[in-house]
Amino acid sequence: MNSHIVDSVGEIKVEWIVENTKFEAAIHEWQKAAYLAIDTEFERRTTYFPKFALLQVFDGKTISIVDPLKVEVTAAFRALLADPEIPKILHSSKEDLEVFYDSWRCEIAGLFDTQVAYGFLTGETSVGYANLVEKVCQKRVAKSATQSDWMKRPLSDEQIQYAAEDVLYLPKLYLFLSEALTGHPAENLFQSDCEEMAALVKLQPDFDNDYRSAKEVYRLDETQLSLFKLLYQWREEVAVTQNRTRNHIAKDVVLVKIAMAKPRSLNYLRQLDGMHPSAVRRHGQEIIKLIEDWTSDKSPQLKPVLNPRDVSGLKGLNELFLMSANKVAQENRISIAILASKRLIRKIAYAYMTEEHFPEVWNGWRGRLLKPHFDQVFSQFNATN
Repeated sequence: MNSHIVDSVGEIKVEWIVENTKFEAAIHEWQKAAYLAIDTEFERRTTYFPKFALLQVFDGKTISIVDPLKVEVTAAFRALLADPEIPKILHSSKEDLEVFYDSWRCEIAGLFDTQVAYGFLTGETSVGYANLVEKVCQKRVAKSATQSDWMKRPLSDEQIQYAAEDVLYLPKLYLFLSEALTGHPAENLFQSDCEEMAALVKLQPDFDNDYRSAKEVYRLDETQLSLFKLLYQWREEVAVTQNRTRNHIAKDVVLVKIAMAKPRSLNYLRQLDGMHPSAVRRHGQEIIKLIEDWTSDKSPQLKPVLNPRDVSGLKGLNELFLMSANKVAQENRISIAILASKRLIRKIAYAYMTEEHFPEVWNGWRGRLLKPHFDQVFSQFNATN
């Protein structure tokens, strides 16, 4: 692998791929690679799904810059990404994974996320690519094109240089970080984390529970909450169908106000604080109809969502969980920031106290490590409170 490590874009070939035949030929070469360094560019300001703007792949010999607006995904490419024998090196891969799955229905196996790897080794959870390159490779990466328009064609020379550099140093980071992780007590946990990240992109909305985590939902009583659940589900369906962000349709707090007011006219709906006139024009009639149908259906009441401030003993349990999590982190030679953030521990403590749905990560390696300890702490807490 060392023979493939390079220090500048000028040392290697950069190939621009806009034809299916060239894409297929590149895939054939990538199938023989020892690793693939991958990055994507996309746009997601107003849409529910990301707009796939660019794919960069570096196999150690050639940086291929693929235009997803011109080429079509193939079964061979999907199989390549799903092959666990070829490491896929990405940095801060969560959104890239979503782009691949939402745009091309690609799933990635063999993921090595350099940001996550560095976090397991140092406890720093969100190091940027440019900063990590400077730390490890002593190279500076220009970031001036980060916020540029990646959907516009032709791309500028600056954008192409930026796109190429975003994969150029990934192999060197991979070599450095993978060697540091080999034999490390947290090596298997890192691998589990990458596998779970790759799997989470397929997670579908949980309509039975997601609405209960919305902002200010605790303001609603049993009856209002049943209407809010319908509004929440309706917004999700509209967002997916029309490919618009949830907040462009209606924010959580606006849906809460609608559930409380139960407006029966467009004029009343317009008067609600935070209800944008364009949202009334686009969706007002649908909202009124949903409220009318909900009233006639006599939807069942739902268990209210408790305000965390009103949950007696929550603060004390949260502090006990935090102490327990710190001990587990020390035992496994990882930072508490990697194991469980304070925000995650608060959510877990809230779920224990209220029997609400646990965060999804509770089903993974974090839950396997923490649950036996938290169960014991909670049992003792209940016995003394």
